[in-house]
Amino acid sequence: MPLVLRPVRPLIIALIAALFFSLVLIPAAPVSGHAYLDRSNPDAGDIVEEVPDEVRLWFTEPLEPDHSFIILYDATGTEIEAEESRIDPGDQFQMYQPLPDDLPNGTYTVQWRNISAADGHSQSGFFAFTIGSREDMTEPVAPSEDATTGNPGLLEPVSKWLSFIGITTAVGAVFAWLWAIRPAMLEHGQRVLPVARRRARGLALIGLGIAILGSILALSAQTIVVTLGFSVDDVIDTLFSTQYGLFWGLRMLQFGMLGVILFSGALWRQSRVRRTGWVALGIATLALLPFSMSSHAAAVSIGTTVAIVNDWFHLAATAVWIGGLIALMGAAILPTRNSEPEERRAIYADLIPRFSTLAIISVVILTVSGIYSSWLQVGSVTAMQETEYGRTLGLKLLLSVPLFVLGAVNLLVISPWMKRAATAGKHFSRTVAAEIALGAAVLGIVAVLVSMAPARDTLESQAERTNFRFEHMDLTTAVYISPGAVGQNNYTIDVIPDDGQLPEDTTVELRVERDGVLGGTRVIDLDRLPAGDRGRSIRFEANGTDLSVPGTWDMEVVIQRPGETDWRVDRSFSVPEIPAQDQVPGPPPRFEGFQAIGVPIGLALAVIFGIVGARHRFRTEPDRILGWLALMFLVFSVLTIWQTMVETTPTTQARNPILMTPQSVATGHEIYLEHCAVCHGPDGRGDGEAAGELSRPVADLGGPHVEIHTDGDLYWWIMEGIDPAMPGFESELSDEEAWHLVNYIRSLRDPVDD
Repeated sequence: MPLVLRPVRPLIIALIAALFFSLVLIPAAPVSGHAYLDRSNPDAGDIVEEVPDEVRLWFTEPLEPDHSFIILYDATGTEIEAEESRIDPGDQFQMYQPLPDDLPNGTYTVQWRNISAADGHSQSGFFAFTIGSREDMTEPVAPSEDATTGNPGLLEPVSKWLSFIGITTAVGAVFAWLWAIRPAMLEHGQRVLPVARRRARGLALIGLGIAILGSILALSAQTIVVTLGFSVDDVIDTLFSTQYGLFWGLRMLQFGMLGVILFSGALWRQSRVRRTGWVALGIATLALLPFSMSSHAAAVSIGTTVAIVNDWFHLAATAVWIGGLIALMGAAILPTRNSEPEERRAIYADLIPRFSTLAIISVVILTVSGIYSSWLQVGSVTAMQETEYGRTLGLKLLLSVPLFVLGAVNLLVISPWMKRAATAGKHFSRTVAAEIALGAAVLGIVAVLVSMAPARDTLESQAERTNFRFEHMDLTTAVYISPGAVGQNNYTIDVIPDDGQLPEDTTVELRVERDGVLGGTRVIDLDRLPAGDRGRSIRFEANGTDLSVPGTWDMEVVIQRPGETDWRVDRSFSVPEIPAQDQVPGPPPRFEGFQAIGVPIGLALAVIFGIVGARHRFRTEPDRILGWLALMFLVFSVLTIWQTMVETTPTTQARNPILMTPQSVATGHEIYLEHCAVCHGPDGRGDGEAAGELSRPVADLGGPHVEIHTDGDLYWWIMEGIDPAMPGFESELSDEEAWHLVNYIRSLRDPVDD
């Protein structure tokens, strides 16, 4: 008998409330798999003439304030007594360490550790900078990792595997019982129905118990990562002071809801199943959501909500398929081992097509959601080949192939064979056992994957910036080396004098040197571009193949002005064999706004209705209705994709090389008033004098829509324009001025404290 939805208002209201409560907790702000260090001030290798007020670090994800810190060491490895480091209250991506103003000249090591507020993962590292001059530089002392390492070892992947296999079994048992096992037993196996009912219920409860055990172990592992120790106080601290603890509590709350309905006999009794069936399916599916809310999907840069819902559907499809197979074995195949051959054959002949419908739906959803997740977390063949995450994902895909093949064998070979051969049941039980073993292995790999940094994040963190900014004496310079790898490079240096004047016969040299490379120091003479091309800055350019081998190179910028002391700055930088940015995958399609969750939801419903309706080739009226519903949801999803996809540019992934300081914002404000205020208004609200003359509304630069675009997007639109209304300023602004302008635009929504 098919499932029938009857009015169950209190339960449905509770389910909807729980779903809404879960969704509103999904982080809406853009975040990125582990909180990698993006940049710092001072930067690694910098030489600063005076003691800076602070060391400030920018990360790729928001940080947990109570469990992220910085420690400063001198050249002897002695810890410097200073104020405690802090997370910037206005920007959780930033952490800073105030410095004593009496630090002597010398080299200092900055050791840092963080906990990501997005996915709970930990990162640590260190770098060195020097106060004074090159003569004060010494070899930095690598700090001990004891203060920053909390390693739970195998406890983390094992706990996650237990959580996955447990909740998969519980959820799969509910779906398989309601959709396949119960109807087949009612029709052909009344004698074994009581045994099947007890087995299905027992499997679901055992699975939930394993999931609870795994979750408790996962909390223990996270406590070790967060607090670097393990005690009752540490566990309480992790629960109540981290976002992971919040989502863990939500997970246990929903486990409790699922436990109530699994314990209830109403779900398993024939007479009551219609009343509670749909609510049971909803609660079972909802119990998977907290896993996705603390997964890698919660740490994508833009379109977090869609990524989480996509991951949720991927996990749900896995649970229905793999967990359903476990239920099939425990509640259908084993109870019918001693049945009469004809009875067993009749049960299987009905059971296999029913379960195959569930499996096909799951496989299609797994495929679509898996492609999008892979695009988000990997993004390219290079990322798949060159990262540990990518290779592990490849192993998962490799194991999934025989899993798909065995499922196809059950549907296309064994199911028809069942109608004429009594021995087909043995082959069916063997293929199901093989599928379960492969499924458990796949879930084990998933448990490892969720503990790794995604491939995309790994490559982005390895992509060294090939632009540097120096402030020294009366000049500010920005050095750009493109592509910054072995071979032909373009060298650009923008010079901005404090007084705006630079003599015409000024010369600029870039000197590069690497130990072991023949020829010693290589001097690159840069040519001055015509005045006025780049606003207030003066640009010098050259091309050459001077960076001939990979490794660490020393660079010195020398500016010679008549009658003045040479202006010199230096630093070291890394030259890769292949341009680091070339290895970073392009941006994936991203969808923004709460309405964007209609994309995965609409596609999932289209798949479900379409496959269920196609069982009888749309011959009956109900099946034709399902077919039309599938088409409607497919059209709805396509329209939602078109409406909510975030526009990208060629520089979407470019990072602003200029720190967002009050000075940078002030410079950007001057540029804004000169070039942008006439249309966008004095405060960026889109109410400038010329706004009324344009054919389309002028953007409010202080509005929330600006947040969904990267700094690289804003830079591109500033330089290239947005046809036809907004002209580009590439011929009027230097790169540095454009980045200052980006900082000013950002400050309209998030002001910078002086």
